[in-house]
Amino acid sequence: MKFIHKPNNQLIEISKQISDKKSYMSVTKLTGKESEQDILDWRKRVGDEVADKIMKESADRGTTIHKFCEHYLGNEEILIPENKIADYFTFKSMKPELNNINNIIGLEVPLWSDEYRLKGRCDCIAEYKGHLTLIDFKTSKKHKKRDWVESYFIQATAYAQMVNEHTDLKINNIALIFGISNFNVCNVFESKTQNHIKELNRINNEYNK
Repeated sequence: MKFIHKPNNQLIEISKQISDKKSYMSVTKLTGKESEQDILDWRKRVGDEVADKIMKESADRGTTIHKFCEHYLGNEEILIPENKIADYFTFKSMKPELNNINNIIGLEVPLWSDEYRLKGRCDCIAEYKGHLTLIDFKTSKKHKKRDWVESYFIQATAYAQMVNEHTDLKINNIALIFGISNFNVCNVFESKTQNHIKELNRINNEYNK
């Protein structure tokens, strides 16, 4: 499948300005504030050495699968290192959902907001099932439930608000596409930005002063 790309000049220009926003908090740091104590408790239970190993493996897996997704949507050849074959099979489970994407406006897009004093990088802005959508690619070893992904919806909502703040694009739809590595299946969760604006405002007002 060959994907159509439709770059947005306004988005390209604001992306160039992110280096001027060094004082702004990252969206991932903000959304992680609510779970900081849970992570500290988990590290205490399993020990720092085990926790560091698990977090590194998770980060490496996420980076690899994100790259596979980016190359696939960018109509580029995907090269599979021998030690990343398992990650490739996880990516393959995501392909049917990736094939619902087209008219791609941007991949790995740097974004920022003066209103929220936040910055970050979103995975994909494109049409998903025919509707303009902010799309994030995620990985997990286990199946996710909708109740467990609220922080990711807030993250995607923040990115959508950044796009809406600076461009004529108006994004109301968000989609999270999860590759589940232990089962090589895909979980997808869709929502609307208005469902998460209130919570985004609350945590931003609480933690980003």
